[in-house]
Amino acid sequence: MDKYNLKLDYQFALAQSMTDGMADCRYFLWVPDWREDAEEKEYLVILNTGDRINKEFEIVYQFKAEYTSKKCCFAISKDGKTAVAGYAAKKGIICYDCESGEVLWNNPQIKKIDKVRFNNFDENIIEVLNNKQEFTYLDKQTGAVLEADRAKKVRQIINWMRASKNGNYLMTSDYLSGKDKANYTVYDTETKEIKGRFVAQSHVGDSSFDVTNDGGLAVCAAYQKQGVSLIKVSTGEVLWTQKGLTKVTSVCFDKMDEKILV
Repeated sequence: MDKYNLKLDYQFALAQSMTDGMADCRYFLWVPDWREDAEEKEYLVILNTGDRINKEFEIVYQFKAEYTSKKCCFAISKDGKTAVAGYAAKKGIICYDCESGEVLWNNPQIKKIDKVRFNNFDENIIEVLNNKQEFTYLDKQTGAVLEADRAKKVRQIINWMRASKNGNYLMTSDYLSGKDKANYTVYDTETKEIKGRFVAQSHVGDSSFDVTNDGGLAVCAAYQKQGVSLIKVSTGEVLWTQKGLTKVTSVCFDKMDEKILV
C-alpha cells in the first residue's frame, strides 16, 4: 500500500476532525487539495498505523468525488469503507463507496448542512447538523430520513454520552430542567466507579464535551454561551475558560491528550 507522511499538526487535526473523535476509529478521510475552484477532488482514506503525528500513514483507498466551493463537510465509517459528504449548496448529502468511489445514494433534500457524521453508537445512522444546531438523522443504507420516534431515541442516546479515546472512561450529562446547567459524571468503564461529578454549562448537540484518557480532566463547550472550559473532574474546579470561542459545536482531546481540538 502507498504510504503518506502527515508532517504538519494542522493536517492531522483536519483529518481527525472529520472522524469526530470516534474512540475506536483508525481511518481518516482527507482531501489534500483544498483549491476551491475545483468541481471534483481526490479523497484519501488513510489508515492510522502509528500513535504519533509524524509516523507514516497508509493510504488504503483513493477516489474522486464532487466538490463545491461553498461549505463542504465529510465523515467516514469506522471500517473506512463508506464516506458521506455534505454540501451546503444544492447537492445535499452524498454517500460514497470508498473503494470504488461509486455514489451509493444522494439525498438532495437536506439543506443548510453544517456537519455530517456517523453515529458513534449505531453506524447505520448518519447525523446531519445544521447551522441552527438542529439534527436530522438518515438511514446509512438508503439516505432516507428516519421516522420521528426512532430519531428521538437516537438523540437521547448521543446527546448525553462521550467516551475517552482509549475507551477507559465514559462521561455522561444530564440536563437540569429549567436551568442553563447540566450534571456531568465521569465513570471508569472497567470498574464502573465514578471518578467525579460536576455541574457546568449545558450544551446544544453532542460532542460538546470530552474526557481525557486518564479521566482526570474534562473539556466543555456551550454554544453561544461561555466559550470552552477545562475542568478538573474530581472537584469540578474550572482550570481555565476561553470566552472568545462562542460558536463551538464540537470539542475533544487529541489521542495523546496534549491538545484540545475545537
